[in-house]
Amino acid sequence: MHPRLGGSRAFAVNRVETLAAFVHATDARDIPDDLRQKIRVHLVDTIAAGVAGSTSPEALRTREAGQGSLRGRVMAHGVAAHVLELDDTGGCDHSGVAVVPAVVGLLDAQSETTLDEAVTAVALGYEVARRVQFYLGGYPKLNARGWHSTPVCGPIGSAAAGAKLLGLDAAGIADAMGIASSMMAGTWSFKTGGGDNKSLHGGLAAASGAESAWLAKHGVQGTRDIFEDVWGGLGQVYAAGEPDAEALTADLGNRWVAYDASIKAFPSCASSHRMIQLAERRLVAEQLDLDSISRIVITLSPLVADMCGETRMSRLETFRQRQLSIPYGIALTLTQGSMTFDGLFAQPSAETTLAALLEKTEVVVDESILSAHGEGTVSVHSGSRVEAFTTDSVADPRCNITSIEQVLDKAEGMLRSVAMEERFEPLLQLANAPGTALAAPFFARI
Repeated sequence: MHPRLGGSRAFAVNRVETLAAFVHATDARDIPDDLRQKIRVHLVDTIAAGVAGSTSPEALRTREAGQGSLRGRVMAHGVAAHVLELDDTGGCDHSGVAVVPAVVGLLDAQSETTLDEAVTAVALGYEVARRVQFYLGGYPKLNARGWHSTPVCGPIGSAAAGAKLLGLDAAGIADAMGIASSMMAGTWSFKTGGGDNKSLHGGLAAASGAESAWLAKHGVQGTRDIFEDVWGGLGQVYAAGEPDAEALTADLGNRWVAYDASIKAFPSCASSHRMIQLAERRLVAEQLDLDSISRIVITLSPLVADMCGETRMSRLETFRQRQLSIPYGIALTLTQGSMTFDGLFAQPSAETTLAALLEKTEVVVDESILSAHGEGTVSVHSGSRVEAFTTDSVADPRCNITSIEQVLDKAEGMLRSVAMEERFEPLLQLANAPGTALAAPFFARI
C-alpha cells in the first residue's frame, strides 16, 4: 500500500477510485529522486519538441482553429510537440505530448506553481497513462486492433495530471479520469489515409485531459466504472474483454512504470530506432560502396513490418510517411551517415540515390519476433558478398538520452534547425532551476 494513502483507503471502492486516491495522496516526497529527475528531463524535452514544431503547418492550423479556449491552446501545444516525431516514447505510448501540454496549459489557472509541483503532476500523469495502456493489453495488442495508444490512453493520464495540478481531492481526480474516458479515440488509419491525424493525436490526448480536469474542478461528475467488468467498460471496448486488471493498480507507489518512458534519438517512430542505430553504427562504419549494393533484406516482426516496413518511394512522399519507414531510415542513414530532421527533406539529387536503394530493399516478416521495439536483422548483398547485421549488436538508442545535459544538446539542435535559437535560454533556465516558482508567463516565453 502507498505509504501516504492513509484515510483515502475508505474512498477506494473500485479501480478508478484506487488510482485517484493514489494520485491525490502522492507528493514529491513519495516519488523516487531519480524518477523526478527523469521527469524533469522529459518535461524539458517535450517543451523543446513543442517549440521546434510550433511553426509547422499542422501546429499553425490547430492554433488558429482553437484560439481563445483552454482546449485550443493545449491542443496546439500537443500537436506542436508531436508533429516532428521528436517527442518521448515508451509511455502511453507518447506520454509527454499527452501530459506536459495539459499541465502547462492549466498553469493559467494557478497563481503560482513550483517546478517540483509541476514535475509531480507530470510524473503521476505518466504513471496513470502507462498503467492504462497495460490494462488494455499493452502497445502491441492495442496496435494490432488498430488503436493508436497515445490518444486512447493519454487522455486519462493527462486528466489525472491536470486534476493533481489543480489541487482536486480524490473524488475530483476520479471525476476527471471518468470524464476523460469519454474522449478516448484514435486509430492507425492515418498510416494509409494520410491527413494530420497522427499529429492531432498528441494534441487531442492533452486537450481532452486538461478539459476533463477543468470540468471536474467545476463540479462535473465522471463515471466511476470505466475500469470495471461491465458492458461499456474500457476493457470490453478496447481490450476485447481481456484487460489486465492487475496491471492497473498493482504495487502503486512501489513499482513505478513511469520509468519506462524514454527520450528519442531520431526524428522517427520509436520502433525504427534500433534499426537506424544499426545502420548508423555498423553499416556506415563498413564504408559500403552504395553503387555495389544489389539487395538489402530487412527482417522485422509482423507488427513493426506493418507499421514501418514501407519500401515504395511512391508511398513515401510526405514527411510523416518517411518517419514511419525503416527502409527509408536505413537508406537515409547509408547516404548521409545518420537520420536527421533535415534529411527527411532530401534534395532531388539525394532523392535519386534514396529511391535506388529502396528499390533494392525487401522486408521479410519473422513471426518469431514478438517485440514492437524494432529487433531484427539487415542483410546487405554486394556482388557475391553478403553481410548480415543484427540489432543485438547495438544498444537501444531510446535509452541513450537520460540527462539534462544530453536533452539540452538535443533541444539546442532542434531549435537551431528551425531558426529558433533565441528560445533556448528559457529552456536552460527551466532545466537548471528545479526549485523555481512557475507561472504561465514563464512558459509563454518558451
